[in-house]
Amino acid sequence: MAPERDAEGNLQPDPDRFPGGIAALADYVHGRGLKLGIYESAGTTTCEGLPGSLDHEEQDAQTFATWGVDYLKYDNCGNEGRPAYDRYKGDGRRAGRDRAGDRLQHL
Repeated sequence: MAPERDAEGNLQPDPDRFPGGIAALADYVHGRGLKLGIYESAGTTTCEGLPGSLDHEEQDAQTFATWGVDYLKYDNCGNEGRPAYDRYKGDGRRAGRDRAGDRLQHL
């Protein structure tokens, strides 16, 4: 990921590491019959200090889906000490699963 979100708050691919973007990488990987996974965190930052998904869960899930990401490794760095229930309760719950978590599962 790039070290900052764009003006609309979207995650951005690191232009040096992924000059063609994540979607192009996903196309390349899928073209070889493989799946693509990506790493993110439930906090304000990832363990590496890059932008995390805290308060951007739905937006980031949409971004990953748009990029063609198949799997998500979701960590808990930078969570600001907020319990998971507090972070996700605004998303509502159905079938015992957070809505954002449900969306991430189906990427």
